[in-house]
Amino acid sequence: MKRLIFLGIAILPFTLSAAQYFGIDAGINHLELTNESDSGLKVGMRAGAKWGYIFDSGLRGEVELAYRINHFKTRYVLASEDQLKSKSYRSMHSWSYMINVLYDVKQLQVASVVPYVGLGIGYAQNTEKLKFKGDATHEIKERDNRFAYQAIIGAKYPINDTLSAGLEYHYYCGQSHAKDHSLGMTLVRTF
Repeated sequence: MKRLIFLGIAILPFTLSAAQYFGIDAGINHLELTNESDSGLKVGMRAGAKWGYIFDSGLRGEVELAYRINHFKTRYVLASEDQLKSKSYRSMHSWSYMINVLYDVKQLQVASVVPYVGLGIGYAQNTEKLKFKGDATHEIKERDNRFAYQAIIGAKYPINDTLSAGLEYHYYCGQSHAKDHSLGMTLVRTF
């Protein structure tokens, strides 16, 4: 108990000099399959929200919730030249719950644009859906929940004292047979 109190007192000056922030982001997502060909895979979408603290040193700590979705091209099977036998749809969905640590590299600031780097760890809930339509409709869902990690590179530009916009890239590993590359715009408000 004494150690916990001492730790709380030691951390108190750092939390007092921190500002809270909330952000949202959205962009494109490219899924890279590691166990099969990427043929037929369309560019997907990523959207997320984050809440955290930014410290005077440029260090940031945040929690992030993100959703990713990717679809494959529809596959058609013909019974004869003009007769459709069946078609199949396939998609991959992912929810991720991450804890990120980021660092604003103010030494590389150019014209108010501040680059930053970061790492994150967390948990991913993945669902792969397969749907076949023919004489009958069949749907298969496979779930793959696991540990996830990511690397983040970005740059932000202050719009005013409390609002900034930026561009962010995520390299995300949260599935057993796939990796994600996301690029998106982010909007962050500091309180």
